[in-house]
Amino acid sequence: MIARDHQEGGQAGAAGRVHNEDLVSHECPARRRLAEPGTKHGGRTYVQRPRLKRTTDAVSAGGDIYILRPQSGTDLVIEQPDDATRALLDAFDGSRSAGELEREFGQDAVHDAIRALSDVSLLEDAADDERLPLRERVRYDRQLRYFGDLAPSDTAVSEYQRRLRKARVVMLGVGGLGTWGAYALACCGVGELVL
Repeated sequence: MIARDHQEGGQAGAAGRVHNEDLVSHECPARRRLAEPGTKHGGRTYVQRPRLKRTTDAVSAGGDIYILRPQSGTDLVIEQPDDATRALLDAFDGSRSAGELEREFGQDAVHDAIRALSDVSLLEDAADDERLPLRERVRYDRQLRYFGDLAPSDTAVSEYQRRLRKARVVMLGVGGLGTWGAYALACCGVGELVL
């Protein structure tokens, strides 16, 4: 994978080949008991059900995989991945646990991929979805994705929505701008508004 810091016209372009060995070390952490999403182990965040962030798009072209992200100049490319790498990337859809992926693809391959994708902020934990009621997940889906892009890897996305739900906001003045401000706060899930 290569981070695209200097793209011309916002397009992903060709670059020198980068091997997996250049991105991650091949040390494999010991198997761990499943933890809460976002739990840190040895400075790393443990991922129960790895998923590529939902705000990214993976596009195949010319044998390469381009990972397009919403932030300008941060697209990545995986050059000429083999079939196993493509299958593993496709498997990072959040439907399977890390243990299931390890049985299918091998522990070293899964840990290396999780580490590499986490290092470039492309991975989130789909297990975090279950920490919010279904109604909230559906209603606030877009902002949860946005929080996923902004949140540090040690904070679960659901925690931000929980904080909003518990928040109490006092608004002084609900004239022209205040009305829209109150509307926006209510729409994003603030628990209590005092107008």
